[in-house]
Amino acid sequence: MELYLKVRLAVSEGMSRRLAAKHFNISRDSVAKMGAGQEQFKILR
Repeated sequence: MELYLKVRLAVSEGMSRRLAAKHFNISRDSVAKMGAGQEQFKILR
Protein backbone atom coordinates (compact mmCIF):
# COMPACT_ATOMS: atom_id res chain seq x y z
CA MET A 1 0.00 0.00 0.00
CA GLU A 2 2.92 2.32 0.65
CA LEU A 3 4.12 2.09 -2.96
CA TYR A 4 0.60 2.85 -4.19
CA LEU A 5 0.49 6.08 -2.18
CA LYS A 6 3.98 7.15 -3.26
CA VAL A 7 3.18 6.61 -6.93
CA ARG A 8 -0.14 8.49 -6.72
CA LEU A 9 1.51 11.39 -4.90
CA ALA A 10 4.37 11.62 -7.39
CA VAL A 11 2.03 11.61 -10.38
CA SER A 12 -0.35 14.11 -8.80
CA GLU A 13 2.58 16.46 -8.16
CA GLY A 14 3.45 16.46 -11.84
CA MET A 15 5.79 13.52 -12.39
CA SER A 16 5.05 11.84 -15.71
CA ARG A 17 3.71 8.30 -15.69
CA ARG A 18 6.71 7.13 -17.66
CA LEU A 19 9.19 8.68 -15.24
CA ALA A 20 7.24 7.35 -12.25
CA ALA A 21 7.38 3.84 -13.72
CA LYS A 22 11.13 4.12 -14.15
CA HIS A 23 11.65 5.68 -10.70
CA PHE A 24 9.60 3.07 -8.81
CA ASN A 25 10.72 0.18 -11.07
CA ILE A 26 7.19 -0.83 -12.13
CA SER A 27 5.46 -0.96 -15.50
CA ARG A 28 3.78 2.06 -17.06
CA ASP A 29 0.54 0.08 -17.12
CA SER A 30 0.80 -0.36 -13.34
CA VAL A 31 1.29 3.38 -12.89
CA ALA A 32 -1.75 4.05 -15.08
CA LYS A 33 -3.89 1.66 -13.04
CA MET A 34 -2.74 3.24 -9.79
CA GLY A 35 -3.47 6.69 -11.17
CA ALA A 36 -6.97 5.58 -12.15
CA GLY A 37 -7.77 5.02 -8.49
CA GLN A 38 -7.71 1.26 -8.13
CA GLU A 39 -7.03 1.18 -4.40
CA GLN A 40 -6.99 -2.60 -4.22
CA PHE A 41 -4.26 -2.71 -6.85
CA LYS A 42 -1.62 -5.37 -6.26
CA ILE A 43 1.72 -5.77 -7.98
CA LEU A 44 2.67 -9.37 -8.69
CA ARG A 45 6.35 -9.99 -9.24
